[in-house]
Amino acid sequence: MQHPTVRLVFDRKKQASKTKKGLIQLEVSFQRKRKWISTGIKVYSDQWSNRYHVINSSDSLSLNKAFL
Repeated sequence: MQHPTVRLVFDRKKQASKTKKGLIQLEVSFQRKRKWISTGIKVYSDQWSNRYHVINSSDSLSLNKAFL
């Protein structure tokens, strides 16, 4: 029995920089199909870490709680 996999993807369209925000999306994979779901959260490129998620932001604690 297969289970869907879920992961966070930052700036899938490679638009973020230090002056322009990028979107954080959920990627759901199931039976070789992928679906991206927007979280509605945008951050700058220096505010994202693959290990710690949102960093260097005044509301990083509340944003990271939303992902858990």
